[in-house]
Amino acid sequence: MNLSPLKAIRRRCLNCGETTTDIKDCLFDGIKDELCPLFPFRMGRGKGKGSRLRAIRKYCLWCMAGSKRETALCPSTDCPLYPYRMGHNPNLKGKGNPEALQRYHSISKTSSSSEKNKGSEIGNRKPLTK
Repeated sequence: MNLSPLKAIRRRCLNCGETTTDIKDCLFDGIKDELCPLFPFRMGRGKGKGSRLRAIRKYCLWCMAGSKRETALCPSTDCPLYPYRMGHNPNLKGKGNPEALQRYHSISKTSSSSEKNKGSEIGNRKPLTK
């Protein structure tokens, strides 16, 4: 099952509340009860502060009584949030442009070393002019 983080949140919310009405009227809204980290994303939309992966990580930590170790060793492999429990998206592993990343790191290393040679302390900076 390859769900996106948002779809995994939606599926988990459907496991918690059985109907769409249950999810819409979720008790874990921070007013009636404690705030569920998944609450802003419960309807399958991306509105809410922070990232979906961060919300999943917070939820999994809450589920495992705040233990990072227990979250990593989670036995609930059938939970839709399981692949994202560590705050990473395994669907993106190996994707991207490794050459661009290597260029970025080489540029940032050379620019940081040249800034050190110029004396980039606050006292040595020129004032901004319009």
